[in-house]
Amino acid sequence: EVARAQPGIDTISFPVGNVNDLPQLMQKLRDYFGVVSITAEDRLRVASMRSGAELAEKVESNGELSDEVLAGLEAKLRISERTLAQSARALQLINKTNQFNTNGKRWEASELSEFLNSGGKLISVEYGDRYGHLGEISSVLVKLDGSNLQIDAWVLSCRAFARRIEYATIQTLVSHFQAQTVRIDVKGTGRNGPALRALAVMAGTNSDNDLDEAMIVTTADLSDRLPKVFGDITTSFVS
Repeated sequence: EVARAQPGIDTISFPVGNVNDLPQLMQKLRDYFGVVSITAEDRLRVASMRSGAELAEKVESNGELSDEVLAGLEAKLRISERTLAQSARALQLINKTNQFNTNGKRWEASELSEFLNSGGKLISVEYGDRYGHLGEISSVLVKLDGSNLQIDAWVLSCRAFARRIEYATIQTLVSHFQAQTVRIDVKGTGRNGPALRALAVMAGTNSDNDLDEAMIVTTADLSDRLPKVFGDITTSFVS
């Protein structure tokens, strides 16, 4: 069907019933997708997938890692403000269809530029633990309006799930900006259940049924509402 609709595309059919053609298929795939060298990013991704598989075996029935496991990770987070020139990875994260994506909105580079020029800030979260460094795994677009912190976009890579990074992030942002309330643009996408559940915990509702369009978090006693966060957190903000 693809070949008929788009004659310019080279389509490859799996050799059903003819195992002798498998080597030729694999050679063709290698010609298309093989790499001549392994980059540091390639090694990082493979290592994180392996560590993720090991940790997945320790996830409990509620989808969380226990306090004991989290404490043993020796986690390190770096939460930093980024410039437009440093935004390539952030845009990549925000525009992914991800289970932890607060509203699923796609952003163009021009939109991000306008957002930053109008006083918005791009926040990046890097993560590593005793299993290795996962790199830049979360991006947040925020804007401060008096004592209210507005979050227009927030994405966390699925490679970093179950480590309570989202709770460490919100606590750090609230503390740095001295926010009394946080308004988060929220929209259900059909796939972002993990994000909606985490936001409900932040709001103290323990229910994600009514989260749509916007959610207001009162920061008083926020840390008491959140699960305990484990890890060494360093920050770097322009202002």
